[in-house]
Amino acid sequence: MDRVTLFLRTSLFTLGGDDGHIPSAVMILEGHLQDKAGGAITVKVSAMRDTKGKTLSESATTLQLPWSKIDHILMHED
Repeated sequence: MDRVTLFLRTSLFTLGGDDGHIPSAVMILEGHLQDKAGGAITVKVSAMRDTKGKTLSESATTLQLPWSKIDHILMHED
């Protein structure tokens, strides 16, 4: 499992209510790559940051993002 930092083209969004657990201003995701098959990437996210690097969330969640949502990926060597 590769440790990655994803820089998004546009911020993530969330729906209101009880299921709205992803902050709306997210532009940077830090976590571990789970899968990169097909038209999407699956990442177990450990931190979400805004465009200035401010931490918005450090709750673990797994996201599947389309490649078109991602601007670039920084792969970390452990």
